[in-house]
Amino acid sequence: IVVTILYVPGSYKISELNSNKLIAIDLFVKFLMGALIEEILFRLIVFKLTEELLGTWIAFGIQVLFFGFSHGFNENATIFTSFAVAIVGGVLYTAAFMYHRRLWIVLGLHTGWNFLQSGVFGMPNSGSPYKGLIIPNVQGKEWITGGSFGIEASYIAILLCLSLGLYYLQKAKNANQIVQPLWIRKRSNVLQN
Repeated sequence: IVVTILYVPGSYKISELNSNKLIAIDLFVKFLMGALIEEILFRLIVFKLTEELLGTWIAFGIQVLFFGFSHGFNENATIFTSFAVAIVGGVLYTAAFMYHRRLWIVLGLHTGWNFLQSGVFGMPNSGSPYKGLIIPNVQGKEWITGGSFGIEASYIAILLCLSLGLYYLQKAKNANQIVQPLWIRKRSNVLQN
């Protein structure tokens, strides 16, 4: 969707197609493995452990910031791009995990985002340049294109992913997927007994 929005006013143009079609398989495996490691670390370890102790909302905030700022050491990263990744990846992926409580859902979202962005559309991924199936010519203001960091830093991606993340948060809340902090759960158990 983001690339389509960039394409319409001419900010994203196809310069040529990559003659190495096997690049798609290489990048898919790379992005799948990277997303798997990040999802295990951020959703199954950081989020789940802090959620068990501190509750869903505090764990959500910690994990979102941790996810975003862990990308602050990437090439072309800034404070802004760290906040952008916190929203684009941290909010969306964690909210989807909160609702579904299945790693494969967020693994699919994460892998799909990275692979389409870089493996297919040839855009930078979290600051690292890639040659995907399409070699693009990206022009326009950095706030629209994401500049050398990639479309995660695009205001378009931020707004779209934030909207979808808020949708998942509401779905998680409506599905009673919110865990209270440990001290509140213990107090409730004492009162019930």
